[in-house]
Amino acid sequence: MQRILFKASPILFPLLSLLLCVSALPQDKVTETVLANGLTVIMYEDHSVPLVAMNLTFKAGTKYERPGYTGITGVCAEIFQAGTARFETGEYDRIIRSGGGTTKFSTGMDFSSFAATVPSRMLDTLLKMESDRLANTQITFEKVVAARQTVNINRITELENSLYAKINQELRTLSFQSHPYRIPRHGWPADLSALTVDDVTAYFRSYFAPNNAVMALAGDFDADKIIFNLQKYFESITASQSKIPRIPEEPAQDGERRSLLKGASDLGAIIIAYHVPGLAQEECYAIGVLTELLAGGESSRIYKKMVSETDLAVIAGGFYFGLSDPSLLAVWAVMNYGVSSDEVEAVILKELNDLKHEPVSPAELEKAKNIIEADFYRGLSGYESTAANLAAYQVVRGSWRRLFDNVEKTRAVTAIDIMDLARTYFDRTNRTVLILEPPGIFDKAD
Repeated sequence: MQRILFKASPILFPLLSLLLCVSALPQDKVTETVLANGLTVIMYEDHSVPLVAMNLTFKAGTKYERPGYTGITGVCAEIFQAGTARFETGEYDRIIRSGGGTTKFSTGMDFSSFAATVPSRMLDTLLKMESDRLANTQITFEKVVAARQTVNINRITELENSLYAKINQELRTLSFQSHPYRIPRHGWPADLSALTVDDVTAYFRSYFAPNNAVMALAGDFDADKIIFNLQKYFESITASQSKIPRIPEEPAQDGERRSLLKGASDLGAIIIAYHVPGLAQEECYAIGVLTELLAGGESSRIYKKMVSETDLAVIAGGFYFGLSDPSLLAVWAVMNYGVSSDEVEAVILKELNDLKHEPVSPAELEKAKNIIEADFYRGLSGYESTAANLAAYQVVRGSWRRLFDNVEKTRAVTAIDIMDLARTYFDRTNRTVLILEPPGIFDKAD
């Protein structure tokens, strides 16, 4: 999910604080097993607190949706939450919450996750209920209609009722021509309303299956003993036989793309984005540092130049989409009254261009790394975050073990690495510019 316009952070976290500090989580306490039906289980055993967090993550998101069937992941996720014949609608949440636990779920571009945190004594109950809905979720006409309505309401709330959400969606649509990252998280309205029971059933059986999922457990349990229960409850669930289609690659951009949008506010906005490697590529560590230098809060280059020193913008920042496949790094600004988009764009481009020719100082580089490392510690807020990180790394970056490289590889980033990134990716042919003009200025342009 994603309210990204006012998020100034080193990494955009659809992955629930994806970068975790390694020193807070001993790698030798993490184990992995794969059940006979392909379900990958990652466990972190720790007896500090009598709680257990479970995170079940599916490789199901807009990345896997096809044209004409957009929004189907969100529909399937809502149906997965809607109960079974054994545990009817609301029972899953009621049982967990009555025992003092919590639940949540989310869908995104790379995956969909379902999480619960319970007292240790309830872990067996949680596993029984989780295996029941994985095995016995039924797709009915009534469920599809209700799920479509819920997803559409979410779409309206998150996209159409936000002053600046339009520019965020337009950014993806314009930047990605082939890759499904261009699809809105809640789908296109026409596709969503046309989804049938057969459509949803086929997608659900393919993507919400044990061999397309990762379960992470973190907390107070005996890993050796819990394996027996996992096999008992989950191993009989049928694996999907469907072959996951190849994801279209995004071709290299060969020219600047621009779009002018009519806003709903008296304050205009601009966003400038560049294609960059995703989290599955080694360059992501240096991109994280670069993003922190540019847009990591009020001491960052973009904020100081746009807000503190010039008053050109009321707020400014940037983000790096935390996605598996090649992604985007962007900077943005909400312009002050009377400031033209041309003026703001020129200042931003100069800042980006400076990084190509002037190495960042050792002090500035060290500060960025320190902030990122501190964020690693903050990212580990308990078992829930640990389970989410382990599952997300397995799905997005190919292995939970890469979780333990973050600090070392971030620390290894040099000023030369930052210059190389700027020279490679901050090129006009690789650039997408979106401008959101106030209604009065936009109408005059006609």
